[in-house]
Amino acid sequence: MRMAMDMERPILGLRLPHGVEPRVARVPAWEYVGEYLASVDFDPPEFFDGGWTQMRPVDPHLGVGYRREGRALFVATSYGSSADAAAQSVEVALVDARREGFGALRKRARRWWRDYWVDVPALELPTSGWIFSTTTGCTSSPG
Repeated sequence: MRMAMDMERPILGLRLPHGVEPRVARVPAWEYVGEYLASVDFDPPEFFDGGWTQMRPVDPHLGVGYRREGRALFVATSYGSSADAAAQSVEVALVDARREGFGALRKRARRWWRDYWVDVPALELPTSGWIFSTTTGCTSSPG
């Protein structure tokens, strides 16, 4: 299986091996902590075909959705001012991801990471012995 995450949009793509038919289970946080969430004014999640939305008392609704396209499985999250708006926003992201395909998502992720590492400072250490001694705690001091 291959995985790629769009670093500009909240979309995850999985490329499944030939013959693999995953069973996707929708498991919102409510399944585990629903009683607590209700005590702090959350409403239960609203399910739609291929996802759900979660109302949040002081923040926009959260939408989570998934769609399959051939051997690719895409997962997306988004926000909206209502459950319908969050679900619609997720659907738009998933339509885009499916249209572009897993290959394009993977290329974008690779490009993002390539560009990211260009700006990260590099550290050149004098010897491999120094690395070994500092990472294993095998240092000695004179005297």
